[in-house]
Amino acid sequence: MYHIKEDQRSIQSAQLISEGLAMVLKKKDYSDISISEVCKIKGIARTTFYRHFDTLDDVLMYQYDQLFQQSIRNYADNSYEPVSFARLLLQIATENPALTTAIIKSDRRELLVTATRSNEKLIMDLLQIQLSNKDLSYLTTLLTYIAYATLKEWVEHGCQESFDELYELMKREVKFIANQF
Repeated sequence: MYHIKEDQRSIQSAQLISEGLAMVLKKKDYSDISISEVCKIKGIARTTFYRHFDTLDDVLMYQYDQLFQQSIRNYADNSYEPVSFARLLLQIATENPALTTAIIKSDRRELLVTATRSNEKLIMDLLQIQLSNKDLSYLTTLLTYIAYATLKEWVEHGCQESFDELYELMKREVKFIANQF
């Protein structure tokens, strides 16, 4: 769990820690990274890290939450074309391949599910979708796992497909799956 206070200093520390993880991810696989390395590269004390985060997974979660919230703000400000839930998930992931690769290679799909679920109300409000809490829970989990499976293949193939190619591929596959019922 991350615990970032709303004051500028806490936000800045969390950002530095996030940047430190991103820098180390360029050199090493996520599973080989230590908290000490992340702190050292940005000159941050471990106590500062633990004041804001419990684990490196929490930093990934924080980064994804920030990306979701920024994307939602961009769509709400009409900075982007109309979106679907799946499109939003894939766009965030493909625009941030290092973060996505870290989650995929470390088999931390639950981080993606948790990040999506923590932002599902904002996403549903943006998309103007009305669902019961139960239906929303099932939809969020299903779409997130489909996106995860798609992104897993994308990472395994070297992140070669563009966002549009990946989105069209996912749409085709989902239609195929739907026809199996």
